[in-house]
Amino acid sequence: MKYFGEIKAFNHQENTIVLKLDDIDVHESNLFKNNIGNYLELDFDDKRIISYKQQRKIYALLNSITKHIQMDLETIKKELKGDFCKKHHQQMFSLSNCTVTTANNFIDYLVNICLEWDVEFASKALDIAKDSYGWEINCLNNKKCCICGGGMQIAHVHAIGMGANRQKMVHIGYTVLPLCYKHHNMQHTIGIKTFLNKYALTGVRIDKELSRKLHLGRLNKKYEVHMGETIEYTNASGG
Repeated sequence: MKYFGEIKAFNHQENTIVLKLDDIDVHESNLFKNNIGNYLELDFDDKRIISYKQQRKIYALLNSITKHIQMDLETIKKELKGDFCKKHHQQMFSLSNCTVTTANNFIDYLVNICLEWDVEFASKALDIAKDSYGWEINCLNNKKCCICGGGMQIAHVHAIGMGANRQKMVHIGYTVLPLCYKHHNMQHTIGIKTFLNKYALTGVRIDKELSRKLHLGRLNKKYEVHMGETIEYTNASGG
């Protein structure tokens, strides 16, 4: 269900907002009352227009894709925009005047396409990809090193205890990095904190969906790690 309304207030300390919803009936009012405490997705209509910097990023990624599949730019742009709109359930847009939000989402979509299709990034496009919001999780989903794009190993930001079986242990709640053999070794050599700072990485916290998709150990409830666990970023070796 989709509802429309107006933001009336925002509490910065608690990150809470007050919404005035348009035209809801008694049934819908009760629906909201009965679901207090549950989660919802808030889709904010960002009225800002795409920036020149975003346009450059999009075309740098499109040029890398065009070169990889040897198709002309306008054709691949039209096809990818259509696929993006279908997956995001939105109307077709123009790269000259779409919103900032649409542009950011399209950039992340193109980065994921590059990883899925094994596109060789030009140096500029690679810098753009690494700067995208979903870079690390997209690399994890596509089993690519988030530094160089090579084959991935799971590197743990948490230190894994001696004797732990990484094939059988559950990873839910752990924060990991998708790294190739070379960069995984570097992480151990220089320490996790130095490594994260060097490459401006944060890691990806594994949830049930990622754990299943990547086949990361057992999912029996009694073995799960609490998702709210605090992580101390030290230079102790990870996994």
